[in-house]
Amino acid sequence: FRTDTNVIDANALCQRWNLKDGVGSWSSDGMIFISKTNTTVICEASHLTNFAILINPSNSYFTGVQELVLQIITVTGSSLSIIGLVVTIVGLTGFREIRAALMNKIHIGLSTSLLLAYISLLIGPQLVANQEVCYCFSILTHFCFLGVFCWMFCEAINLYLEIIAVFHRYPRRFLKFSVFSLVTPLLIVVITVMVEFVGYQEAYIVKNKASGVRVVCWLDYTARIAAFMLPLTLDMSANLVVFIMVMRVVSKNSADVIARFRSAVCISTLIGLSWVLGFLAL
Repeated sequence: FRTDTNVIDANALCQRWNLKDGVGSWSSDGMIFISKTNTTVICEASHLTNFAILINPSNSYFTGVQELVLQIITVTGSSLSIIGLVVTIVGLTGFREIRAALMNKIHIGLSTSLLLAYISLLIGPQLVANQEVCYCFSILTHFCFLGVFCWMFCEAINLYLEIIAVFHRYPRRFLKFSVFSLVTPLLIVVITVMVEFVGYQEAYIVKNKASGVRVVCWLDYTARIAAFMLPLTLDMSANLVVFIMVMRVVSKNSADVIARFRSAVCISTLIGLSWVLGFLAL
């Protein structure tokens, strides 16, 4: 199809005329967007019928100014988080006495996973052009965020053992936490990839359903629910239970309202209860 230079990839929709029950409509079934030059759009079809390129004048949910503001907020917030995490990791690992404490080891694991996840948020938008790189990067990002969830769960379990189950001894606790935080994300990622290859196509790349253009290197909506939001929901539910149990003990030992509030904020942040805001992203 011939077009002009004003038509961008995301706005060029490969469509076919679908005649059903005497009523026709445009459909993208069996149509795949291949590429676009300055003057042409190339589509691939699995059958013969009437074809056309439909031009979507606005393929964005936001205006140019809104996108710029959101990009600035994302880059600024992620950059500040990366700087803070680097300082945290250096501070915790720089001194042997600090590094030897079990709680600080868990902090290091959580901070490292968060650092890799935030770096992926900054690099990800630049990798959409190459499908193989985009796919691998999406898997890496998924793995890092799942690691964050697992380490937050370990933070909650460690708080429970230190404050409530104080008379029990659990040897090699950090080794068990480390294995859990590596194996669990890996298992979820492997299952997601297997399900994708068995029948569900391209779970790790979000595409424009009409044009087939890659939009972002991340889980698509269905995979995001099953392989990201479900683990997050289970993690938040378990951490909330631990939070309530720990706060009951802390409240009994402190009559100061300000001290209770400070403890609640610190504990809820440490075990990641603020991630409940992630549900708003859906």
